[in-house]
Amino acid sequence: MIFGRFGRTDATDQKKTGRLSGRNKYPTKSSPGFCVPHKGAGHGEKRLQGKFMVRYLITGLFLLVPLIVQHFSTGAAYADISIQVISGYDDNVSMTSDKKGSGFASYRIRLARDFFSACPSADANVFVDGTYHDYLRVGNNYQLRTGASLNFSLADGRILPGIISEASVYRDDFLEEDDRNEISAGGQIDWLASARLTLTARYTMTWSDYRNELVFYGEYADNSSDQSGHHGAGGQHHGAGGQRQYAMAGTQSEEAYRDDRFDSGVLQATAYLTPVLQASMSAEHNRRHSSVGTESYRQNCLSLSLLWSIGGSWELSAMSFWKRADYHDTPAGMYRKDTRYGVGLGISFFIKNAELFLNAEWTENDSALDSESYFRTVTQCGFMWAF
Repeated sequence: MIFGRFGRTDATDQKKTGRLSGRNKYPTKSSPGFCVPHKGAGHGEKRLQGKFMVRYLITGLFLLVPLIVQHFSTGAAYADISIQVISGYDDNVSMTSDKKGSGFASYRIRLARDFFSACPSADANVFVDGTYHDYLRVGNNYQLRTGASLNFSLADGRILPGIISEASVYRDDFLEEDDRNEISAGGQIDWLASARLTLTARYTMTWSDYRNELVFYGEYADNSSDQSGHHGAGGQHHGAGGQRQYAMAGTQSEEAYRDDRFDSGVLQATAYLTPVLQASMSAEHNRRHSSVGTESYRQNCLSLSLLWSIGGSWELSAMSFWKRADYHDTPAGMYRKDTRYGVGLGISFFIKNAELFLNAEWTENDSALDSESYFRTVTQCGFMWAF
């Protein structure tokens, strides 16, 4: 069971952690440090970059069409295809103190193809993945991804290094400031230390090109510094993405582009306690460097998960996590630290190539900004079919 399969999740906190005070579907200009997305003039260069990204993804989709045809026209499986359908309820879609809940349905299709499967020391994989989230009360969103991985086997299969690259397009009708194109690259190494213990180290970098400009209103005092230099209230500097960032005062408004780089390092230990029970513990350090200073932060995470297989057809899962994020720049010069806790429970039933599942996840975020403190519950059920 994988928690957070669908819905507006905050996977590795890349999507929602950095929202400013007042950034919701119905913001007000009285909110300090308030910003809204804006599609204005001067955005042509970024739109052109987005067109190339979309073309890359569409090309990947068309390249896998022959794999689908081959898959159904031959006796042997030529590609791995999986379909997921989920329905559920999210009681806080925007993940803010101003809760707005909605029922949702999610649809996902994934196509993957393995290469060099006959080679004992290496294998490769390419995939295309599409997900559409249909919300009843708020705007919908979708994501398209394509990528490739290359894996090796060393020391008689005890050491397994690999590299991966990925490109994605994400569009959101409810939170338009989250519209973005992304490219990521990373590496991972698994060490099979014993028959009951696997150690994993993973590092990834993600570059995000946000499609909509942000417009800042109200008092915005910034007395912090980051890798791009120091600036005070009323000043300006160029952030990690090379775009201009503004520190505002009074009721002025300014527009700013947002370009981010997200670095993530993970250490994980997986213990196979019994033939039917396994436990995983991970420690993670993340850093986001953004051209919009209030979106930059450092974050440490700890998580624990358990998986119990019952009779070969059932699986019970549980997980918990703790995350602490320290923000570089904050509205009105205030110090912002967010602490997030979460637990989840799930159950799955397997029938040949199909999986039926039900899970629930509870998350609480305690922030120095009142508008960013929230409680969220997501429940969902669905099925996955692989063929």
